[in-house]
Amino acid sequence: GDRARAEARVCADVAVRLLTTPGKSSVFVEAAFHLFKAAREHRQALEAMERLGSVWGERKYGLFCTAYLSELWNSGAAETCKLGMASARGLLQSNPRMGLEVFTSRHFDEATADPTQHVISPLEVVAFLKTVVVSSPEKADVEAGIPLHNGSALAASFLSSALGLNRAGQGGSTLSDAAREDPDVVALHDQLCFLLLEGLIGSTGGDGSVSPLGLTYRTALHKFLSWPHALYNASDMREFFPATFKHEHALLLGKMGMHKEALSILYKDLRDVDLAIGYCDNLWEARREREESAAASAAAPFHEGGGMGGYRDGLEQDVREGVLSFDDDGEGFDGMYGEGGDRLSFIDDGVEGGGEGTCPYLPLIEVALEAEGGDPAKAVNIMAMRRDYIDQAAALRALPDDTPMSLLTGDVLIPAFRSAESRVRQLTVAANLVRQRYAELQKKATEASIRSQSNLNKVEAIKRLGVGALLKSSTAEKVSDVGGSADFPFGVTLNKHLFSRYVVIQATVTNLGSVTATNVGFVVTETSDDLLSPAEHVKIKELPSGSSSSSYSILRRVDRVVDPGLSIVLMAEMRYSVATERVAGGKGGFADRDSEEAW
Repeated sequence: GDRARAEARVCADVAVRLLTTPGKSSVFVEAAFHLFKAAREHRQALEAMERLGSVWGERKYGLFCTAYLSELWNSGAAETCKLGMASARGLLQSNPRMGLEVFTSRHFDEATADPTQHVISPLEVVAFLKTVVVSSPEKADVEAGIPLHNGSALAASFLSSALGLNRAGQGGSTLSDAAREDPDVVALHDQLCFLLLEGLIGSTGGDGSVSPLGLTYRTALHKFLSWPHALYNASDMREFFPATFKHEHALLLGKMGMHKEALSILYKDLRDVDLAIGYCDNLWEARREREESAAASAAAPFHEGGGMGGYRDGLEQDVREGVLSFDDDGEGFDGMYGEGGDRLSFIDDGVEGGGEGTCPYLPLIEVALEAEGGDPAKAVNIMAMRRDYIDQAAALRALPDDTPMSLLTGDVLIPAFRSAESRVRQLTVAANLVRQRYAELQKKATEASIRSQSNLNKVEAIKRLGVGALLKSSTAEKVSDVGGSADFPFGVTLNKHLFSRYVVIQATVTNLGSVTATNVGFVVTETSDDLLSPAEHVKIKELPSGSSSSSYSILRRVDRVVDPGLSIVLMAEMRYSVATERVAGGKGGFADRDSEEAW
């Protein structure tokens, strides 16, 4: 600590001397800046940096200033952050875009902490930015977003970046779950909504006309109102929106879950079918993202711990390598995709409950029928335009009973039949692939079990019983079927292991037959002396043809004095089942054939 302070004093003293050197070359000034910065004398460093502004060009100085002020803002020390914020005023006035980067440059850095949890409250930054008077305002451009023309625009752009609105479509919100439940973060969402609304109202004429600047605010406001991660209170916000802002009221109703009422405004009041369909498209896309996120979360444990991860990876590999491709009338897997290559969604028919399985286009069908006095033409047209996404069965049920068949045949029914046939082919191939993959996994699991059970130290029953220390193991002894039956399909080798409290007989069994044997066990049934008594038997669950594994018969030893000449005779049996195998079931599943036990 003392050494660091001494080095900082030296740097500061050298920097002061450089600034007082005759001529005051910009090289000396820049060197003094870096020395002050190294000494953490940020106020003096800022004074030195201001001198560079009169020597360097505007762009070079702007970039240099932005980088340093951003470093101060992200330092994590409250006083240093406030110094950086106050010092950014001049840059914000002359070059608002660069000045805003001081606060937002690290919002897209995943290694940086949540911007809403900055040591300086975002609301304090908003209050500061609103006081900035921009001397070089940007011109309105709908495609470029809100122009930075005043302090409120700076504040709105800052909040959009901090909340993650600018990343919509690129991973969504940057907020953590804890931050989303923070009342202060919810207040930031409300503040952003007010800023965008104020900008729109201020750019709207008395006759309802909207200027080009107002269009940029309206576009940003619509994006925020329909953003799935927005946390504003839609019910409270409605009272602040003028009654003439019908599109905005529709989006607020949608945020409240009142989709049919929202579509009524878009379809009936605004008479804009494309806008209503676009609203449903957004709902469909939001639900698809939720389903994919839920599926990814459910699959994560399998990938992390192995298990089904190998199955999923193998399935994806088969798709990449074209294993799934097939040629049926030249269509292949075209049925999986809609026009333009969009992925199809096969939505559940359960629409009455209005829950997660509800098709988002069904309320629009109902609204269209109501608006057209029961005439199904417009509703059928909507079904045709979104036939790859809409729940066709539920939509057909919503149509009047007297709807002409000719109205449905060409654009709805025939494409629906083709899509259904294509999906049947798709699922048939997928089922065959899953069946094949299941068989491969089952084989690998059996082989792993066989290898594990052949190792005496890995047998769970032996570990569980606490057999004690291993005293002696015999050499392997090959035996044959006592009865000499030609039907006995095994080769058997015995090893005896003497432990301090148990005797374990290990039977290494090789399946010499042509079929898989199951529940293969070497079982000691009787002993000639009560010194040993059967405690547990470990069977081989499955033994394919040509494979070898071990079965164990564990005998408990009685703690008593043993005559050195004692000889004990054991009666044992080899028990097994044959002709058990997995076969394809009638509905794409699997079933077990009957087995026959033998010994």
